[in-house]
Amino acid sequence: MIKEAEPPECFICTESVPRPLRSACLCKDLYMHTECFVKMLKAQEGDVKCRVCGALYEDVGWRTKRTVQWVSPFWFVVLLACTAIALSGCAVNTAMLVPRMRHRNLAVIYMVVILMTLGILGALGCIVLQVMQHGWRSVWASRVREEKVFVVGAVRHGIVRTMPVELELGER
Repeated sequence: MIKEAEPPECFICTESVPRPLRSACLCKDLYMHTECFVKMLKAQEGDVKCRVCGALYEDVGWRTKRTVQWVSPFWFVVLLACTAIALSGCAVNTAMLVPRMRHRNLAVIYMVVILMTLGILGALGCIVLQVMQHGWRSVWASRVREEKVFVVGAVRHGIVRTMPVELELGER
């Protein structure tokens, strides 16, 4: 009677269901589940190396992930610039009405133009303060946050192709 070979077990959780995949390091006799591998990488500090053979994993890489930071000095400056542009258009349009008016409500129109001009100057002043406080480069850099993200998978494990899993492990 031929004995069936036992399914390999995950060297991390020691379970064999679901069937673990072969480790992507130099250890050809180690198997692991993708979920267990991700948990191990999250707990591991330093380089992404096998604890047994010390080799780097073949299916682990990293990329830079960029996320827009909507609450930042850059977007505040953009909002102020849009405000200044809109108020400038309104002030010019309102000032163009003055010659067509027959001295009715001119005081109100002048007051509106003066308030819009003060709004424009205030917005430009706040832009200057932001740039002086943070610097141009810092204001420009604040529009996105960059962080290193490890990517696990997206390589062939025998016949099965695993889906890539991103790990936000912070700066490494």
